[in-house]
Amino acid sequence: MQVETQSRNGRVEQVEPLTAWASPQPIGIFSLPTGYLVLPAPQQNASAALKALLNGHIETEMPPEWQFFKASAHGHTQTALNLLTGNDPISRYNRFVLQSDPAEYAQLAASLPAPLAQLLAVVGYTLGYADQLPAPDGLKNEWAAMVWLTHATHALEIDEPSRAVEALDKAIATARPVSPILCAQALSQLAQVRRNMPGHIAGLIMQYYREAIRQAGDTPLPHFRA
Repeated sequence: MQVETQSRNGRVEQVEPLTAWASPQPIGIFSLPTGYLVLPAPQQNASAALKALLNGHIETEMPPEWQFFKASAHGHTQTALNLLTGNDPISRYNRFVLQSDPAEYAQLAASLPAPLAQLLAVVGYTLGYADQLPAPDGLKNEWAAMVWLTHATHALEIDEPSRAVEALDKAIATARPVSPILCAQALSQLAQVRRNMPGHIAGLIMQYYREAIRQAGDTPLPHFRA
């Protein structure tokens, strides 16, 4: 496989080819910045670890390639950065998430393939590095849900709850097949938004909360504990 080159600050750097990522991704589940990190595909079978992460369990045995994720979740950002030694797109994206620099945002955005580029757009919009909302074009499942959650947040910021409801409905639909905790978070947000809208139906709101609890299952994440 050929190695790409990338110009940066007048120099030409060698850029490693794209490493495949794990699927589905536990994006949006843990507190930031961990919730934006992307897991590369490990060399060994890590299906049990991935299932645990998708349910909010960080204290699980992980392959070496994912130790940066656990370090970040425990607040050890520098350790996580030290573990991200590659120059492939996923490593460069993850380093940006952990140590963002507005001066690097545009260049990185131009160099990343989809869906990393769209997830970076979510990060950039959240950090105030980009004014335009990320587009969900071509995205599926948890990747699309992250974009729709960003649209919902924007709609609430400009006091358009109906648009937020539409975006949250799409986030729920795209997250539900693969990411129960992300789906539960979107359901909980939808219940809160609808509860604050005029003429809300209490029974419908309770239905959203019950489904959120069901999706959350036995997660240890504090915001889902009774």
